[in-house]
Amino acid sequence: MDNNTLNANAEEQGLSLPVSLGVLVGLSVVLGAFVGMNHYLGIQSTWLGFLLLWYWGMEKQIDFNVLITSVLPGSFIGLGTAYLIHAGPQMFGTPGLVVGLSALILVILLTLIKKLAVLVNASTFLVLCVVLIPVVGKTNADFLDYIKSIVSFAIFFGAIGWGLPRLIMYKMSKADDNS
Repeated sequence: MDNNTLNANAEEQGLSLPVSLGVLVGLSVVLGAFVGMNHYLGIQSTWLGFLLLWYWGMEKQIDFNVLITSVLPGSFIGLGTAYLIHAGPQMFGTPGLVVGLSALILVILLTLIKKLAVLVNASTFLVLCVVLIPVVGKTNADFLDYIKSIVSFAIFFGAIGWGLPRLIMYKMSKADDNS
């Protein structure tokens, strides 16, 4: 049996109940700390940080390098494009709408020709589409709070995604040294 088969079998089986409960408790503490930090900082759009956490965790396996080189730049490009679509017409009328839609067309074109994938990627469209929901629904959209939420996500979970693997490897190397 090769490694791929072993990994597939392990994924199908899932974690044991005691391990799952331990993970759940740990996640509850971390997510509670994230919500508490955002509340303390006055960030209302905590949901955006959770959305990016889901994407980074499920699609990018919490790879810190991918966070820095893809998820964050793409998120900010998506947010900026959504802002142009939202604020352009409000501030400048039809010319502002043309600028916002031109930015959207450029983002789509860059995706189709696969250029600047560091800046324009799946996280771009994830943020762009979700952030535009209030705009399409004609409710309030707070783009400054969205920026704060993305930064909060990046700092909090980026620190965990960068530091935790290093801490584990350090502990493992110390355990190996003691054996």
